[in-house]
Amino acid sequence: MTATAQLSDPAAIREFVLAGNATFTVVSRKTGERRTFRAALAPNPKLDGPWFVSMLTGPDNENHYRYLGVVWSGTAGMRFTPHGKPGMEGAKEIVGWVFRALEAGTLTEQAEFWHEGRCGRCGRLLTDPESIARGLGPICIEKESAIAA
Repeated sequence: MTATAQLSDPAAIREFVLAGNATFTVVSRKTGERRTFRAALAPNPKLDGPWFVSMLTGPDNENHYRYLGVVWSGTAGMRFTPHGKPGMEGAKEIVGWVFRALEAGTLTEQAEFWHEGRCGRCGRLLTDPESIARGLGPICIEKESAIAA
């Protein structure tokens, strides 16, 4: 059983999402509507990404994700570039809003952010309460800290 956790600090959310293998759910405070996304760092990343973003579109929480586009994060800030197949325009708008709100630091004012109990970098099940609270395991948080330094 995984232990989901809500993240409320914009910096912690950004660190989790850009860790390399993040699955997360965003819940609108206004409507209660929720969307689950994956953000995976490209196999041969540049300094600012890209992270491939997909959205859960079916009942299978492991396999029913549909590709929406890429996120870049550099000195100009975070930006979402939509791609993917036609028919996902509403979803692309939602994910674009999520990343714009995350970059502006306003995401948690308008929505709840939940991780799915797995490390945002390596995908392993989190069991330590501190790791669950931040969404990154102890080894991966050290690697993230080393990269940021």
